[in-house]
Amino acid sequence: MEPQSKMKSKFIYVLAIVINVLFLAGCQTTVLDQGDLPIEPLHAVYAIDMADEQAVVKQADYVFVAKVKTRGEVEYDEENFPSTVYQVDILHNLKGKLKREEKIIKSGGISREGDKLMLFEHDRLPQKEKLYLFIAYKQTDGGVLVSGANSTLAIEASTNATIKDDKTYQLYDKAVRKTGIH
Repeated sequence: MEPQSKMKSKFIYVLAIVINVLFLAGCQTTVLDQGDLPIEPLHAVYAIDMADEQAVVKQADYVFVAKVKTRGEVEYDEENFPSTVYQVDILHNLKGKLKREEKIIKSGGISREGDKLMLFEHDRLPQKEKLYLFIAYKQTDGGVLVSGANSTLAIEASTNATIKDDKTYQLYDKAVRKTGIH
């Protein structure tokens, strides 16, 4: 084989390996279990006190309890901040009216590099088959955005009937009723 032909074969071989490595690295972000990744907490400044339930529900468009059915794809904005798509079953609408099944966009998720979770401080990503009280905002495209500190709160209930016994549910239900906006 001629030296130029050998060099061309090596180049094609190395190129094929690089393409395979890049392909596998790209696939890795969708396979990773988010529980295995370190969390990079992101600081945000809010116009309201995010620990004041009444102020939070007054600002929000939706307050609801839902069971997470699926975690979908992760989308990235122009600054590479992730947002994760979830499909949820709405069990209780406390403020606003969402349909029984809803797609929500949750700020935060697995970084584009797949090496960490990026979340706002005092926030969490929901887990499949668990119950949460969500604080959400209607988007101009009709989407439902869940974003910020204390926007995804775990509900400790074993059945739909026991959700109203949960302390978090009671706290936010009371806050919604105090605002007078349902």
